[in-house]
Amino acid sequence: MKTSKRRQFAEAFTFTDEGRTFSCSSEVREGEVDESWWWFEVSGDNNRYAPFRGSPDDTEESVKDAVAKFYTELLAARARPAEPRGHWARRQAAVKTAPETPSVSEAKAEAKA
Repeated sequence: MKTSKRRQFAEAFTFTDEGRTFSCSSEVREGEVDESWWWFEVSGDNNRYAPFRGSPDDTEESVKDAVAKFYTELLAARARPAEPRGHWARRQAAVKTAPETPSVSEAKAEAKA
């Protein structure tokens, strides 16, 4: 069994956004295909996130923007109430009885009528 190794591919950096401190680093996971991922930690949150792959075009500013946007959307998703879901056996029946969604062209034709 091969153990994966991680190495940094760009300089780590820290920034503050909306009162939170973000610590970002990129790591390359060596395996069949070497892939770099941007990881970050946030003050007040015990998790570590790797939301997207690294790219040679990445700049510190582009990563800051992407990380802040990702985390803001994550907090918004956590704040939304959970959608009630029925038992798995009853979900299929609900899908079968759902009204059909018109295609884009059908919707345009109806709008013209």
